[in-house]
Amino acid sequence: MAVPQLMRASRYDAVTFRACRPADSFADWKGVWVIVEHRDGKLADVTRELLGAARPMAEKLGHKVTAVLLGHKCAELPPHLLAAGADEVILAEHPLLATPLARPSTDVINQLIEQRKPNIVLIGATHTGRDISSRVAATLDAGMTADCTELDVDPINGELLARRPAFGGKMLATIRCDRHRPQMATARPGIFKPLEADAARKGPVQRADVTWLSQRTYAAQVVDYVVDQGFDITKETVLVAGGLGIGGPEGFAKLEELAQALGGQVACSRPVADKGWMERSRQVGQTGVSVRPKLYVAVGISGAIQHIEGMKESGTIIAINSDPNAAIFQYADIGLVGDWKGHVDALIAEAKKRKLAQAKWMVPVRDTLDADRQAAAERAAKAAGKSPAATPAQPGAAAPTPAKPQQAPAVAVAKPTVAVQAAPAPTPTTDATGRAAAPVATTVKEQHAPAAGNKAPTPPATQPGAQAPSPADVGGKFTGNPKDAGAVKAFAAKLPEAKKAWVLAADCIVCNGCQAACPTDAAIVTDMARVDRDLCISDGACVDACPTGAIRLGVEVPATSGGWPKGSRLAGKFGVPEP
Repeated sequence: MAVPQLMRASRYDAVTFRACRPADSFADWKGVWVIVEHRDGKLADVTRELLGAARPMAEKLGHKVTAVLLGHKCAELPPHLLAAGADEVILAEHPLLATPLARPSTDVINQLIEQRKPNIVLIGATHTGRDISSRVAATLDAGMTADCTELDVDPINGELLARRPAFGGKMLATIRCDRHRPQMATARPGIFKPLEADAARKGPVQRADVTWLSQRTYAAQVVDYVVDQGFDITKETVLVAGGLGIGGPEGFAKLEELAQALGGQVACSRPVADKGWMERSRQVGQTGVSVRPKLYVAVGISGAIQHIEGMKESGTIIAINSDPNAAIFQYADIGLVGDWKGHVDALIAEAKKRKLAQAKWMVPVRDTLDADRQAAAERAAKAAGKSPAATPAQPGAAAPTPAKPQQAPAVAVAKPTVAVQAAPAPTPTTDATGRAAAPVATTVKEQHAPAAGNKAPTPPATQPGAQAPSPADVGGKFTGNPKDAGAVKAFAAKLPEAKKAWVLAADCIVCNGCQAACPTDAAIVTDMARVDRDLCISDGACVDACPTGAIRLGVEVPATSGGWPKGSRLAGKFGVPEP
């Protein structure tokens, strides 16, 4: 009798459960729609970003990109939507749509979808977008993936491939919708890159009849807007972000000094915002904001996947952490291990000395081929006798001129570097007599104590003041096919082990330079670079391409090489397997 009593006490007379209805046919569902967000006559950034994400998907499917604009007296916005990547605009104007109320907006979108049958519908994962998208998906039995970090389509069956973190951020899942239409997805602002505005783009603007809204009554009304007074960090070129490793709110004064010296702003991770050390508007991550600065300095941040999702598209990432095994180092371009205060003080001093607060940061974001990688590829190609590849190299290198009518790099400038005055020294090595060898200029990601008697090789030519490896240091010239494993192994077997390469784990920044430069398959890059000495022909290409001097010539020292992962075909052959 308890259940009927609860039902009578409820605001509902009955609760009905039904199964979702799969689409009868997918043939009529065509087009990629973007639901437009705007305020005070201006498009929201997330709308431009979603139009940029929709463009390549529509081209794969041979469909059109349609911007669905709801509002009142907003006829000046369609040209901006066409310039941002839309092929056409559906305009629905009504006084009830002047503010983004969920119920009338949902009713209009539902009717448009039922009439025109789009294959894919994209909505920004803002407060308004989340409210509307969930209502639309529930009423239309549509499949929806929220908070996507990547979007793609299967050109064969038209399925949306929506990628997002799953299981508490421990993995990334690709989600398909194989039974329902439309396929819906939301994405937070800052995840995708908008297209360059093209004012020459033209397209039709179709007005939808929504006069029927006047016959409906909606109880909710917008009385007033309260403007968020928080700081917007999504437009910043340089961000200095702090985590719990800072120790307390007083530590952020030092980060603020560094940010000012670099001409940027301070950001934070979620635990910092939860403790109230920084305002919520500065939180970077899956539950905060997504950013794409040219330079991102992460101080005392462990590197949880939720935070990484919000900053992984940064141009250059510098991580400072006392834990050499912190996950943030897997995503950083430069890693500094040790007490954060010493590193930050050194960065502040150097930034002020170079007057970087007034500098114009020209570091390319990750989807451009920057000049230092191209320069490294040029050096590697010259040494290996093959075409250039996109490989990282020494910061500050100049961009080469393409040989043939190839596509030039989008940004041909070198990354500005900030020398760390008090950074940890590279892993020490000793010569044959046991005396300390001269250190090689490098950025240390992780430190390990070397075994006694580790002989320092000739520094690579990429290091300041170093000499290029002489012919005596390398094994000779291999004239066969470098991809013929049998011929390569036969040649490598004749070389002295002292002339082959190995990798010092502490100095490897996982830049893939050695793998791209190696003419054979000897250089392998996974969590770090390693060398299969059975395939090493010792031509010196990897030594020249390595920007940190991590590639060493000689007999491998297992204690400092990092070993090989368990399950690898090379496990136990060189070094020691990882635990």
